Amino acid sequence: MKSRSSDIVDKNLVEAAQNARSQGATMTADKNQSSFEETSQSLPSHGAKMTLSSLKQPSALALNLEKQIKIYALHKRGKRFGNKANFKGILRLARKSDLCSSKYPILIGGVNEGQFTSELLAICPNIFVRGFEIQPAVFARTQKKFSSWPYVKIYNVGWGERSESGLRIGGSGGIAGLFNPAGSRFAKLWSMQNATASTIVLSEWCEEQNISFTAYVVIDVEGFEPKVLRGMHLEQTANQKRFPHFQYELGGTWALRDPRHGGPQEWSQYDAALHLKECGYLLFLIGTDGWLYVDPDFFKEGVHMLEEHGNGRFVQGNLLCLHSQYSSSKVMDAVFQALIF
Repeated sequence: MKSRSSDIVDKNLVEAAQNARSQGATMTADKNQSSFEETSQSLPSHGAKMTLSSLKQPSALALNLEKQIKIYALHKRGKRFGNKANFKGILRLARKSDLCSSKYPILIGGVNEGQFTSELLAICPNIFVRGFEIQPAVFARTQKKFSSWPYVKIYNVGWGERSESGLRIGGSGGIAGLFNPAGSRFAKLWSMQNATASTIVLSEWCEEQNISFTAYVVIDVEGFEPKVLRGMHLEQTANQKRFPHFQYELGGTWALRDPRHGGPQEWSQYDAALHLKECGYLLFLIGTDGWLYVDPDFFKEGVHMLEEHGNGRFVQGNLLCLHSQYSSSKVMDAVFQALIF
């Protein structure tokens, strides 16, 4: 993993967001100026053309990082940045942006019983949804549940960094995943299912389905998040355009010794965040009342993180990732208008 100092987003981004909140304007960044202003769009329904080459002041960012940690630490055991805040986050984003009118699909990895999908359809009944669920019985129920929705399709397959089949499923219900709880404290709580699962590589699947753009992607796959991120191949420009806005779950599945995590060789939360930054994404912790901008250094192990059952430290919640060049201007503006300071 390539490492470099945090040098992209600084106080200028925060000032631009503050201006957006007060003015209600769509903000993008001109490559030749450090201020934000309206620019032309280069992609249909996407393309808030933004470069951040002029926003490089590490000293200012260091102060910002301190504030990020302080805000999170005050609420780390509360609901503000908890795992359920993502429901309010996506609904808030849908109401204030162009997600509901997008002609591109919303992909949901780990659709489970369709709770998230139901919430979304309640305010965006005409969106295209593609949900993925690895548990055969849950898949059957969810497929039946949405059978009357013409734009919703559910698949009995999971996401990963390679296409595989015959994978054993551990746990059940909303905490089922492709892990083995044997030898951990979870062994008495979770057993291995008799059912098996298959995985696809998301970027390859989209290519096969002729999906060049997505409106939004939700990744909630009980510890498989690092593999899914690698399978999106976000180092490629085509996939940065394909996946301009997505979120993934953080939480205890990322803890080093949690059985749902891949062990010492697997990405940490910091590794994943650094990779995304290097691919051009801005990162925001999803809150019940807005979004908190965070830098990869926010995920370096520290006392602001949670620790449970001796498995290691982690940040709780869900992370929103917006590509700095290819995100919809309306999505970017909606987030900037609700930044948490």
